[in-house]
Amino acid sequence: MKSKLPPAASVSIIVGVAALAFFVGKFRAAREVTFSNESPTAAVRQTSVSAKADSSEVSETIADRMPKPQYGLTVEQARRLTPEERLARIADAALVFNSGNQVEALSGLIGALSKDEILQATDLLGGAQDRGNFQPQEIWIELWTQWGRVDPLGGLQHFVDRPGGKGRDDARSIMHGWLGIDPDAAILWAHEPKRATLDAAAAALALSHEAGGDLGKMEATMLALPENGMTRAECADRYFDMAALAGDAFDPAATYDAMPEALQPAAWSAAFGRISQGARAETIDWVKSHYEASSQNDNAMVDFIGKCVAEDAVGTVAWTSNLPSPKESNYTPLTSAVIAWMSTDREAALKWVNEQPANMIALDLIRASIVRGNKR
Repeated sequence: MKSKLPPAASVSIIVGVAALAFFVGKFRAAREVTFSNESPTAAVRQTSVSAKADSSEVSETIADRMPKPQYGLTVEQARRLTPEERLARIADAALVFNSGNQVEALSGLIGALSKDEILQATDLLGGAQDRGNFQPQEIWIELWTQWGRVDPLGGLQHFVDRPGGKGRDDARSIMHGWLGIDPDAAILWAHEPKRATLDAAAAALALSHEAGGDLGKMEATMLALPENGMTRAECADRYFDMAALAGDAFDPAATYDAMPEALQPAAWSAAFGRISQGARAETIDWVKSHYEASSQNDNAMVDFIGKCVAEDAVGTVAWTSNLPSPKESNYTPLTSAVIAWMSTDREAALKWVNEQPANMIALDLIRASIVRGNKR
């Protein structure tokens, strides 16, 4: 006679079988998804689309769904404060040492600043930085961009009056703000001749914005600028960036050679800076064949020569001594090479100098320096 299971055991078996069936079903479903012909990305995208179709929040933007600042105000909230309240909060936030918290605390306040407040806000942040609490670069970008929105010419004049610590990217941030508010006025200003490097950098950004990625249009704009003006050289830097982002294989040497000859002197530094990122021997060959169009006191060229000297001092002074003599300056790549060599092996460098012809103009600065040193 078969024994009967007690009622409790029967219940347990039934529950166990049901649970097993549930997990088998889940496993099969997982296998069906895993081995489906549809890609995981497509599956996620389909799920996202379905969820949005069923959602009542489809009209919300991403910004609406982002968490609100934890330590600061939104721009809208900051605008409801008085100018005195905004500046007081900026003074407090300038003392925050955690950079992430500082960005959160300041971003909304900066976006609400008016023309009358922005210089004082700059002084508050600059004062904190002078005392050792440095603001993240994001803060300065936001501040200069806001200055471009509310008083671009005042902001650029501030850079002329107080250039310390200001660079080309800072001037470009002002221009970004200006282009976002009044692009026609910004571009009209950009076509005017510039006397300050940072003004020229801001102008070049506006002119590249006007060109809209069209290299031919950018060339025409550059040709219309004063030949020896600052803006043409700054535009050349933007020109090479545009060429690099055009989508084709970027060759800075070929880009330079394809430019109108009248633009090549202004574009030499921009071209060299990119060509020197490649093989050293190829860069040297390019300099030898293109040096006559150069701006002879090029900082990138000086750095490059220093690296060449560290690798082969004798070889470097040999090829730099064969470059064409400068027209207006007695400071040449050879001067840079000898100075770099003297810093590592003064005796060998001086011996080489003394063996060179007395009428070698490129060594005049070196010889004069040696004479002054001997008189001390």
